[in-house]
Amino acid sequence: MTVTMIVDGVEHDVNLSEAEVQELLRSTKKEPYGPVETGEKYYSVDNFGDIVAQQDDNTEADELYYDFVNYWADKETCEMDRRADLLVRRLRRFAMENGGYFDKDTDDLTLSWCLEPADKPSLKEVRIYKRYTSRVGMVGFASWDAARDALTQFRDEIIWYLYTYLPSKEMK
Repeated sequence: MTVTMIVDGVEHDVNLSEAEVQELLRSTKKEPYGPVETGEKYYSVDNFGDIVAQQDDNTEADELYYDFVNYWADKETCEMDRRADLLVRRLRRFAMENGGYFDKDTDDLTLSWCLEPADKPSLKEVRIYKRYTSRVGMVGFASWDAARDALTQFRDEIIWYLYTYLPSKEMK
C-alpha cells in the first residue's frame, strides 16, 4: 500500500505492507496529553496522588477526566506532571506559612523573592533574587529568608523542576 509520510514538512509517498503500517502506527509516540483511542489505556491522578491506569470507553467519566486536565496518554508525562504539581503546591503552602506567596498568574506587579536557575546550567544551582514576576507555575516568596529556607528544604525537587521538568515542557 502507498502511504504518504510527512518528514520535516516534506511529503513522501512510501510503499509499505499492511504489517509495516500497523507496526509504524504502534511505534509512533502519542501526544502525551491524549486523548487515546476508545479501548486504549490512559492515566490519571487520584485524590491520594496515586497514578491510576484506566481504559477509555468513551464515557462521560472519561470526558470529564480529559476536560479537567487529569488525563494523560503517556505514563511518564503523568508522573512528571504529578511530581511538579506536588512541588508547586508544597512551595505555596511553605510560602504561606512563612510570610505569604505571590503567584505569576495573579500578582504580576508584586515584587517577590524568586527561585530561578543559576547562570551556569551545568552547575545545576539555584539563585534567589527579587523581581516582579516569578516563572509560571513557581512561587514568589515574601522574604529572602523564606525563599532560602524553601530552597534548603526542597532543594533536590526544585533543581529537578528547574533543570529537568521545565526544559522538557519547553521542548514540546
